[in-house]
Amino acid sequence: METRKLLPPRQEVHHHFEFTGKSGEFFRIWIVNTLLTVVTLGIYSAWAKVRTRRYFYGSTWVAGSSFNYLADPITILKGRLIGMGLLLAFTLANHFFPLVAFLLWPIILVVLPFVINKSLSFNARVSAWRNVRFKFQGTYWKTCLYFILLPVLTLLSLGLAFPWIFKKQKEYLVNHYSFGGESFKAFFVAKAFYMMYIKAIAFFFLFSVVGAIAIFLTGFAVSDAISNGVIWIFASSAYLVLFAAIMAGTANIIYGNTAIEQYRFESRQKASELAFIYLTNILAIIVTLGLAIPWAMIRLAQYRAESTTLLADEALDHFTDQAQEEQSAIAEEVGEVFDLAVGV
Repeated sequence: METRKLLPPRQEVHHHFEFTGKSGEFFRIWIVNTLLTVVTLGIYSAWAKVRTRRYFYGSTWVAGSSFNYLADPITILKGRLIGMGLLLAFTLANHFFPLVAFLLWPIILVVLPFVINKSLSFNARVSAWRNVRFKFQGTYWKTCLYFILLPVLTLLSLGLAFPWIFKKQKEYLVNHYSFGGESFKAFFVAKAFYMMYIKAIAFFFLFSVVGAIAIFLTGFAVSDAISNGVIWIFASSAYLVLFAAIMAGTANIIYGNTAIEQYRFESRQKASELAFIYLTNILAIIVTLGLAIPWAMIRLAQYRAESTTLLADEALDHFTDQAQEEQSAIAEEVGEVFDLAVGV
């Protein structure tokens, strides 16, 4: 797995992803969702999630077709009510019966892989492209290994094993997704994840050094309030640069090294561009007291879509026709009563 390389498909054609959503259109959806969620004390949030995702999925196009989000708000609401009920029960137990809450942790760790699998399965099969649904088929014990047991190595290795663990988690997820019966394949190399984190941390320290110099120089000329403001700005910007570098690097590694059959993907996100989008989005949201949130979401979705390409044959009709036939044979699991939309 570490040394395999992707082979380019024959008659390769670049199908660029496109996002056609508009800020004005989505603002109307967002403001109604927000108001109804507040009025209904959160009950409408399930419908708000479905409306939002349907808009973003339907506005994302590749090879002449958009994606579809097919979730039922009632299913999402049930999952949220169950999750909120369990959280409330645990909070009350922790407050009034601390020993009982402590004893519940082993049970939570045992149940968590099941919840993760159910959530991923639900989110996959309510997502579709050209009327073909995605599917996630993870196993309980592998989810337990990659998301419960392996993270312990992060502590034992003082963080040095984290990029390798992150790589194994993403590899596990990708390899257990499928589309119309065809499985996705991950061709990840641990070195790429280590280099991504090394570069991100280097950017962080470089930005921090520049900030420290600016703080040192302004410290002699301005008041403490201004100096503290400069410190806060540079500290926040440094973490923003670190976050952008990790997000862009992760997307490029995952999408750039994933294939399904002979088809593969490319991702060209840049940390500097993503950091600029994050920064200006945050400033716009602050200045407008939150009203710019729809504009920020649309802007980020456009950048991510425009940075992604599907490399395949010209039409993809043969592949999707086969996928639709395969889906007809495996659709008996649709509507499973225990699926939960818990948003893992």
